[in-house]
Order: sequence, then C-alpha cells, then structure tokens
Amino acid sequence: MKPQPLALAIALMGSTLAFMSTQSAHAQSARFFCGRDLQGAPATVVQPANPSKSPIVLIRWNSRFFEGAGYTPAIRCAIVSKKFQDAYTKNPNFVFTTTVANSEPVICSADSRG
Repeated sequence: MKPQPLALAIALMGSTLAFMSTQSAHAQSARFFCGRDLQGAPATVVQPANPSKSPIVLIRWNSRFFEGAGYTPAIRCAIVSKKFQDAYTKNPNFVFTTTVANSEPVICSADSRG
C-alpha cells in the first residue's frame, strides 16, 4: 500500500523545526522555499520579511525513508515548502502546530494558536 502523500510530505523524520515570528502588516512579505542547508541537504527555508535578516532553515530533509514510494528528500522539500508558502500567502499570521496523522507525526499550519 502506498503511503498517503500529505502525511509523507510533512513527516518529521530526521527533521528540525524552527518557528517564525509574526510579521508586521507593513513589512515586505516573508518567503518560504526549498533550498539547501549548510551540508547541502534539501531544506525548507524561510526568508524573513526584513531583508536584513538571514534565511532560517525550518526543516532539513535528510531522511530517505520514503524514497521507495517516490518521495525523495528534494521532492518532500518542494511539496512542504510550497504548502508553507501557500499558508503564509493566505494568512501571514499563521502558526505551526504538530499532530499525528495516519500514525505519523506531522507539522500543520493553523490560522491561530489553539
């Protein structure tokens, strides 16, 4: 049975998560994208709205667990980075939260805390 793409795309295995602060309505928009960490691994990165701030690595995609199902670290990075950018575009004040879906730990975006 092929695992569910959404659960795969946001699985936390081998990943590191950092949180982004809320942006001012007058600030330039932050940007989420798939880049590389310092070791060259695919990484979901956010460029803060303040251009003088350095990009922040949110998730390092170093687990190869899902490659057999066609989800390389680079593919998972691209999928999740786009989902985070879409969530931010919809609501710049969204928050990250965690839960379990299909018996796997996942990161979710929510409109507000709680």
